Amino acid sequence: MKITRIQFRNIHGDERLRALASITLDGVLTIDDIAIVQLGRGFTVRYPRNRYRQYIVLPRTPEATKRIENKLLHSYRKFLCGERGNTT
Repeated sequence: MKITRIQFRNIHGDERLRALASITLDGVLTIDDIAIVQLGRGFTVRYPRNRYRQYIVLPRTPEATKRIENKLLHSYRKFLCGERGNTT
């Protein structure tokens, strides 16, 4: 599984929520509304949930979680620096 595309939408007016991300896996599956949340001096990733607060999508292994979150947060830091609006 490879992340082939990442897009960010900045969120204004929220104390902790900084952006919503969309990722595409292997060019065929897109996951929208992954939240980039500021905690203290760093960021964390929150996966989308339904109105009952159940996860809609969630990595099933610690390795997948780490790989997705590292790629998302690295790309978000680049996005903040203005290098690219959309990143892969």
